[in-house]
Amino acid sequence: MNRAHDANVLNTVMGLNVIIFCEDKLLMIIPKELEGVLDANPKVISGAVRFVGTRVPVQALIDTLDGGDIEEFLDGWPDVSREQAEAVIHWQQNQARSTFGLQLAS
Repeated sequence: MNRAHDANVLNTVMGLNVIIFCEDKLLMIIPKELEGVLDANPKVISGAVRFVGTRVPVQALIDTLDGGDIEEFLDGWPDVSREQAEAVIHWQQNQARSTFGLQLAS
């Protein structure tokens, strides 16, 4: 890899998009199912995983759902579309289903 290259480099590993910053340091994994929904860039909000086209970190959705609901999140973060938020929730639910050997939702 060209260390002088300052953009993210995407590689595919086991069906996941692995985001590697120019220092070759793996910082996070964005699942293929959330490609186009989530993004990360070391120059935007310190590289935190965020919703595409926004500066809203996915952590905000997770924290809101811990004690609230999707409506509360969407009201507080109007730059995120319902479809983006629902895609993350759907992915998270399928992760739990997979862990417990349940049928995945489509």
